[in-house]
Amino acid sequence: MPRKPAPEILIPLSRRSRVDETGGASPADVVWGLARSSAALINGERAPTVLADLARGRMRNKIPDLTLACAGRFSAQHALMCTLHLEHIDHLADMIARLDSRIDEACLPFARQIELLTTIPGISERAAQVVISEIGVDMDRFPSAAHLASWAGLCPGNNESAGNHHPQLRRLLSHIRPIFGENYGAPGRGGS
Repeated sequence: MPRKPAPEILIPLSRRSRVDETGGASPADVVWGLARSSAALINGERAPTVLADLARGRMRNKIPDLTLACAGRFSAQHALMCTLHLEHIDHLADMIARLDSRIDEACLPFARQIELLTTIPGISERAAQVVISEIGVDMDRFPSAAHLASWAGLCPGNNESAGNHHPQLRRLLSHIRPIFGENYGAPGRGGS
């Protein structure tokens, strides 16, 4: 299942973009392919017309603008920094894949419960795994759904002093609240 890049991966991507900017390359290379432009720059290609010609699709109509955007100085130092950032991104992606496979292994005993949770609109397989890891599968410890919601920190408190209301949420279970915070409005966003 495709996932958004983790924040740890986005940091090196932004650094790589800054390296390109200092070297004169445009952030517009994100539009026409980080991999193709990075590979060409790292392999020593410096001609703006050749770099602009790597554009695909609708960006091919903008080759003159891309040629101007690609004109600049990109030294061996910039190529080294790009190579290091790309290797770091690959390393992080490998670590994430290894952790994903380990999480999937650990969730095998709960496959049926995960399958049931994913029938709820807005709950993905990953969200179901987080819910089970935080709450568990034994719901007997919660007398009602309201108790579960309160335990998860989803029910606001209503502290009142001198007529002023001070609503508060529990600061516990920082992993479970975002799952429900992201997903509670999903049924309303559907196409029906």
